[in-house]
Amino acid sequence: SRTQQATIKFRQSLVWRCCCGARGDVFQQAQSKMTLAAPLPSKREDTMSDGAKPGFPAMSIEQAHKLLTAPGTPLEVGEEEIRGIRMKVWKNAPPTLREVYAAGAAWGARDHLVFEDERATIAAFQAAANKFAHQLVADGVKPGDRVAIIMRNLPEWPVAFWGAVLAGAIVTPLNAWWTGPELEYGLKNSGTSLAIMDIERYERVREHIDNCPELRKIYVSRSKEEIADPR
Repeated sequence: SRTQQATIKFRQSLVWRCCCGARGDVFQQAQSKMTLAAPLPSKREDTMSDGAKPGFPAMSIEQAHKLLTAPGTPLEVGEEEIRGIRMKVWKNAPPTLREVYAAGAAWGARDHLVFEDERATIAAFQAAANKFAHQLVADGVKPGDRVAIIMRNLPEWPVAFWGAVLAGAIVTPLNAWWTGPELEYGLKNSGTSLAIMDIERYERVREHIDNCPELRKIYVSRSKEEIADPR
């Protein structure tokens, strides 16, 4: 059939935790290569007399802005002409989302996705997103293709988002509260060729899939049973 139905099993080498019921702790915990943030004040520091504590506020808002946006800092402010208008910009901002994603690798051992009793570190999350990006490319996703994400707030959502971004796709998030006809409209209007959704959204839209001619493939998360192609 034209539309292939599949169930994503967010495992160690694909996408994090899904319908297979795999636990987040199957991922190896990468050790952070960066120095951890400064520890919280000790009990002794907390019990210092008011006279020994620095004044509050330590600096004015203007001084803080000047410090944070100083030349050479990540938040340095500059000016650029954007569509004929001079605007203030973050001079050292990452040029693309790919650089934003890559920067997270420095804190690989830290917890990143938390959902009920599920945990995934940044390293585990990125391993899943990278693997899913390769899977999307293998599915025929090309730069500029629309990939829709339709699900509630689950750990799979950011994995699907970043996997699609890394594959070069244009992510088209659709409202998880929409009805079946509304989701059909969103899929058709966006020109989505591949969709990723949870089982609740799939049940809502399944009878409308035939009306989405450009939709080639659907991944479904959190399904307890294999899903047969309805056509």
